[in-house]
Amino acid sequence: MIVLPTGPENALALLSLAAYHTTAPVNASCTAAELREDATRLNARAVVTTKDVAERLELRALRQELQCEVVFVEPRTSGPSGLFDMSIMGQINTRHHYPTPFIYLTTNPLFYTPPERAERRKLYLTH
Repeated sequence: MIVLPTGPENALALLSLAAYHTTAPVNASCTAAELREDATRLNARAVVTTKDVAERLELRALRQELQCEVVFVEPRTSGPSGLFDMSIMGQINTRHHYPTPFIYLTTNPLFYTPPERAERRKLYLTH
């Protein structure tokens, strides 16, 4: 599920995630109850959102209840608009000066990729 406000980060996240995964954009101004209902009905495995809405949407409780990942999109302050960094709730990201693999989709149970397509599905972020 993608719970992002309208903007270039939302567009880029939607395009990049939808290229490989089933995505469901959700209104960023929804209530915690509406998000929980949608996530339960869709059997969401991940919620992509921003840190500013984490408390309002009760994302910690949702993460525990559904055993799903919460991925935060953090817009970059410099460079072209639409670029962002991602972090997973509860994990600390360390910044490097070279591209680093963010998630290997073949080893993460959150996403599944057949082995013959594994190399194409690595997500890389630059810091």
